Amino acid sequence: SSGINAEYGSLPIFIFPFLCFVFYLKDTELEEEEEYENCEMAKEQVLATEGSIPGTVKILIAQLSLIYLVNICEGWGLILFVPAVYNKENIQSGSNLGQCNNIFGEQYLKMTLISGLGPLVAKLAAYLASFCLNLPCSMFLSSGVTTVSFALLAMMTSRGGGVLTDILMGLVKASFAYLNLSLWLFIMNTFEGRVKTTATVIIDGFSKIGAILGSSFVAFLPMPSVELIMTSFGIVQTVVLLFVVVFKGRGEIV
Repeated sequence: SSGINAEYGSLPIFIFPFLCFVFYLKDTELEEEEEYENCEMAKEQVLATEGSIPGTVKILIAQLSLIYLVNICEGWGLILFVPAVYNKENIQSGSNLGQCNNIFGEQYLKMTLISGLGPLVAKLAAYLASFCLNLPCSMFLSSGVTTVSFALLAMMTSRGGGVLTDILMGLVKASFAYLNLSLWLFIMNTFEGRVKTTATVIIDGFSKIGAILGSSFVAFLPMPSVELIMTSFGIVQTVVLLFVVVFKGRGEIV
């Protein structure tokens, strides 16, 4: 019996450390749960902070969306506009007796220079200029060149075209390409993180509207109407870019 008493008498010695270990584990689990909840709350706060876009940035995104819409409208319109100008010249000169959309001889070379070489040189110039020129100012100037060129084109095409028409179409195409690349360089250098992703999606979405409008204008409207619309769009684009230059200069956008 003494052995049994001694055996039962030793039980409390093991129970006490066991209970301490159990309560220690329980306290550790509670601390880990509190730390996890604190981390989740901190993540939610960070996401909420990153997700909120300041009002000035929203205005800038809206401005850039409109600028890019007009830019793509002009670019896609020019794809159909350039051969339409040459076809009109052929009809007026009598070389296109069938009234078909036919392009002849050196006109193919002109189209290649206008639509291929000009934009290539312009985009290279835009990339190099981004290192030494203010991007909003250079975009403003290129938009002005496009607008003035379209206005002059309206006068030249009504008089039958010529070498000056080729030069003006080349200027329009080159200034379009210059603004196109400069705009994306500006977007990449201005926005960061989630704001950059959101801005890119919105701005590129508006460009699809511009592509539809530009193609539809040239396909279904008479040439004088197209030139008037493109000139009007260019004026709007230039004014919006002026606001971007002013706001950027004041530091109201980051």
